[in-house]
Amino acid sequence: MGFALLLLSVGGVGGWVLGSRTQSARTGVVPDAAVQEGVPLPFKTVAVNPQSVSSERILVGSLEAVESVSLSSRIVGRILEFPVQEGQRVAAGSLIARLDVSDVQAAWQQAQAQRQQAEAQLQQAQANRIAAQAGLKVAEALLHQTQAQKQEAEAELSEAQLHQQRMQGLQAEGAITQAQLDQASTRVAVILARIAQIEAGIQQAEQGIAQAQAQMAQAESGIPQAQAAIAQAQAVIDQSQANLEYGRLLAPFDGVITRKYAEVGSLAGPAQPLVHLESTERLRFSVTVPESQVSQIQVGQSVPIAFDSLNQTVEGTIQQIIPSADPVARTVVVKVDVPALTGGIPGLLGRLTVLGPTRQALLIPQESVVEQFGITGVYRWVAGKAVFTPVVIGSRYGNRVEIHAGIQPGEQVIQDATAVQIGSL
Repeated sequence: MGFALLLLSVGGVGGWVLGSRTQSARTGVVPDAAVQEGVPLPFKTVAVNPQSVSSERILVGSLEAVESVSLSSRIVGRILEFPVQEGQRVAAGSLIARLDVSDVQAAWQQAQAQRQQAEAQLQQAQANRIAAQAGLKVAEALLHQTQAQKQEAEAELSEAQLHQQRMQGLQAEGAITQAQLDQASTRVAVILARIAQIEAGIQQAEQGIAQAQAQMAQAESGIPQAQAAIAQAQAVIDQSQANLEYGRLLAPFDGVITRKYAEVGSLAGPAQPLVHLESTERLRFSVTVPESQVSQIQVGQSVPIAFDSLNQTVEGTIQQIIPSADPVARTVVVKVDVPALTGGIPGLLGRLTVLGPTRQALLIPQESVVEQFGITGVYRWVAGKAVFTPVVIGSRYGNRVEIHAGIQPGEQVIQDATAVQIGSL
């Protein structure tokens, strides 16, 4: 249909040529109709032949920082100092913001006091254990002593009872007096009383041992409790110390503050970005590629990228093809490494060229194409005559342009169409 419109346009040009004859006669200038009537001219021509070309797809993307991060505080606190501004370049370790950490400081001091208290409890428990161990040794020694005394008394009792029995026999025979027998019986009674006293001492020693063991068990149970309290207090101290450090937000790398989300006096906290920091030293090109073109690229492939605002074209290397397609746009994100760019900043627009498979196309020099009264065409050289012919042009390949319709393979076109002008014949 487009080509039919072109033919209608040619008819319009023909009408203009016929209408201009009278004026040409007055001025002495030969109109364009003279070309169509076949006036031979010595123009340089080129043959129109199919040539192999690669299909191209221009994809628009932008530069982005390899290192890009939104910084936020890990603690809740009011901003006391915020010395950076948007567009400011900062070095790694520079202060971004300082927060009020008085609550954290109070928690740190309380944890220090709790640790000291727990350490005192540990020392007391250890002292109690030592005392209980000493008491246990004393009670065990007393038990051993009373047990030895009992054994000695029991041996003496056996001898006294044997003597009493002999004395009873002698007294029955009248060999001794009753007083002598009573003396032997008294000795037995005294030894029995002493044994009873010793047994009481043994029982008391055993009770002392049990009491010392209980005291030692209590002291030993207090030790891990105190140690646990110390560990808990130390954990709070460590956390508080870390939180005190988190009160100073520092730049993790060299970069530029691209966004500032808060001001002095604002309340900062986790998941609340304060600034966005980007490194301008390391940039890469990010572009979305239609899924139909993904098969034409691969990691490690070199691709040309044009940055019109910098008037630079560089060769980038595909670093990463994100293995996930957008289900709506049907595109895949591709990351491309680029060399250092003078004036390159994150967000800068660029055009990446993806070359497709080769195909046959009719290509002619760009200078062979001319526009006459809104009609794009070429001058064909037919039987020694220049004939203006409308054409439909396509993509450009350097200084050549593709012709979709209007001329056929094997035809000759005038190389420099500007040489054929009305009045030049």
